[in-house]
Amino acid sequence: MNYARAFLAVVAAGFLACALEPRGGAEAAKAAPAQMQAPDSRPRKIYAHYMGCWPVASGALLYSKLEDDPKMRHDSASETIRHGGHVRNWDLTPWGMKLSPEESADLEIRRALRIGIDGFAVDAWAGQDDARHTLDALFKVAEDKGYPFEVTVCIDPTCGGKIVDTVKYLLEKHGSSPKLARRDGKPLIFGYQSVWCSSDYLARKFAGRPSSDLSLLRATPEGWDAMGEAYEDAARQIGRPIYWYYCLSAFFYGVDNKLAPKGALVRAASAIARHVQAVGAFSGLGDDEPEIARAVKAAGAEWSTPLGMFQKENVPYELYAGKGLDWMCANWARVRDQDSRLLQLVTWNDYGENTNLAPGYNTRYTLYDLTGYFIQWWKNGKPPLPDHDRVYLLSRKYPPGVKVFPFKQGPYAEGALEVVTILPKPALVRLPGRAPDGYSAPAGFFRKQFPVTPGPVVAELVRDGKVTLRIESPEPVTDRPFREDNGMVGYSTEFNRHWKADFGDAKPFLWSEYGDVNNNGLPNWFEMYWFGKFGDMSTAACADPNADPDGDGRTNLQEYLDQTDPTQPPIPYTAIPTNGLLAWYRADKGVVADEKGLVSEWQDQSGNQLHLSARTEAEKPRLVAKAWNDLPALELDGSRNSLSCLLPEKTGDSMTVVAVFAARAADQICRIQEGANNRLVSIPTLRKADWEGGIAIGVSSIDRPWGDVAVTRREFGAGDRPMAIGLGYMCISGQPDYRNWNFKGKVAEILVYVPALNEAETQKVVSILRTRYRL
Repeated sequence: MNYARAFLAVVAAGFLACALEPRGGAEAAKAAPAQMQAPDSRPRKIYAHYMGCWPVASGALLYSKLEDDPKMRHDSASETIRHGGHVRNWDLTPWGMKLSPEESADLEIRRALRIGIDGFAVDAWAGQDDARHTLDALFKVAEDKGYPFEVTVCIDPTCGGKIVDTVKYLLEKHGSSPKLARRDGKPLIFGYQSVWCSSDYLARKFAGRPSSDLSLLRATPEGWDAMGEAYEDAARQIGRPIYWYYCLSAFFYGVDNKLAPKGALVRAASAIARHVQAVGAFSGLGDDEPEIARAVKAAGAEWSTPLGMFQKENVPYELYAGKGLDWMCANWARVRDQDSRLLQLVTWNDYGENTNLAPGYNTRYTLYDLTGYFIQWWKNGKPPLPDHDRVYLLSRKYPPGVKVFPFKQGPYAEGALEVVTILPKPALVRLPGRAPDGYSAPAGFFRKQFPVTPGPVVAELVRDGKVTLRIESPEPVTDRPFREDNGMVGYSTEFNRHWKADFGDAKPFLWSEYGDVNNNGLPNWFEMYWFGKFGDMSTAACADPNADPDGDGRTNLQEYLDQTDPTQPPIPYTAIPTNGLLAWYRADKGVVADEKGLVSEWQDQSGNQLHLSARTEAEKPRLVAKAWNDLPALELDGSRNSLSCLLPEKTGDSMTVVAVFAARAADQICRIQEGANNRLVSIPTLRKADWEGGIAIGVSSIDRPWGDVAVTRREFGAGDRPMAIGLGYMCISGQPDYRNWNFKGKVAEILVYVPALNEAETQKVVSILRTRYRL
């Protein structure tokens, strides 16, 4: 599910103001339930948002895990797969388990009930018919087994959910079911980004007005009142009263910020709350959330504190990750402070975006069990009393500043190694290799964070000088990650209890990418990916660390330690393609620099004499003796440093540029000038995911970047052909001085080919450069 708009809404809604007073009238009277309970007397109930397209061990999720993941390759043409695939935290079941829809639903319900979740709100309709079939299976199992569990839907306009059609479908199929979620005797229907259902109603109510007027209405009391009416209108069309939950996420998306000033969301929420029964959101609403909560309650609706997400790793599109349990603890504290009695937990099983609270490969039962702890605290009004020692380890797979290989380098979000204890009585907690002297943990719930550094993740409880409990995570922290992964890794003393409840005596499945099941020095991922079947832990012990399968004179163990491909010998640097090479700049050759290292000329090694030169003292870059793999690079200051040269009048009809560099996110090594000024060979830096954490290899045609290996040919006519090569700040005679084009970073090598390279030639150049610079 896409939550980008929800996060934008957090920004848009960070306002403070007083709420409008509740208003009466005929519509308000119609909306009032016949036997309304006081908000503070309703039962506390929590429903987990459920992605019907991802049922555990079944359907598309099972197929993708067993069929797609083993075929994942770092040199794929797919940007997602080149980052290591979309899913990191697969559903936790015995490897290869296949469940029918009803068996899957049974496992999901039993797991949810065990930690105090009252029901599922199935996303309508992520997965379309698949989601509808999952909904049917959940109802059938809950009814047949008599589980004290309820099912409903969450209308998702971003996935095709329609407010009237969706609810009619639900009620026609399951309206008489005792397992249909109800509140105050009405069917309970959740929403996601409810603004879009409201906007559809605005368009009908104000038919004939231009779309610009509708955007203006969304920022006015008149518009807010109508947006709330959308749900009363929907109930009339459905033909029965509904308990509507209105989601405020993305409420002002697409509305000019000037039209939604400070306090606007508070006033809008108050207006909406006069027409619906509950108001909430998918993620936090900023500093004004407490005021929004008070406004909603004052208007007569139930307030549902946003609960989620605790992390989001939507590879390669989005990354939101807090430090350890910071987000989880803060969110539950807000729930208790705001006295919400109806919650939608986000999410139960969105494995694709790693927001899942359901047990997963990486988080195992850790976030799941802690969610149960917080649910008990919320429902009972006080922390549960522990009857045994409970220890939870949360960490990350790797620290910042390390190199990812062989998959594409991605972004990094700061994390923490955290130890959580829930103890009947105090104890000393030791972390061998990290905090060997330990720290005192009191009785009850306590958490402590440490830096993410390489090594095993182990904790011990000590009482009276004796170790009474020891726990080690299956996943150590590595300094050699093979793919981008910023999600939490969890393990706890509660794992075996939950596994047995789910799968009886089946052998526990402990996924570990950086562990070493046969202690041969090669991590599990290395053996599975290069020589076995990725995902199948039975192939994590299939390689000989002393073998040399590619015959390059280096063992598998050496290849792992050096982060190189053990299956293919590296192409020697001398094999760089020279056919069509127009210009070649190497920081280890042809650099003319003074005693201070300031570079006046970077000489072309192609033989075409296209030397780059600085026109003034201020434009001279600086030579760095050692940048990557002990090789030099030129460093530009982002201010005036630049080198340039004119090109011959005829340079061909297409061009490819390859560069080895590191840069700031918005900077460019060389700049394209569009339209009539399209005269420069360009290498824009890639998006943040490509450059953060270190060096990148950029491949570009004349018109746009294309990542590491994909390439396009740019055909251009005589009037379009580039006239100059520019590095850093570039301003040729007669062109404007665009200072914001300045480049700050390091450049080690640039190759310019005319005509453009094909894909195979491009891959060869990139492979050679990766070896040369140890990327």
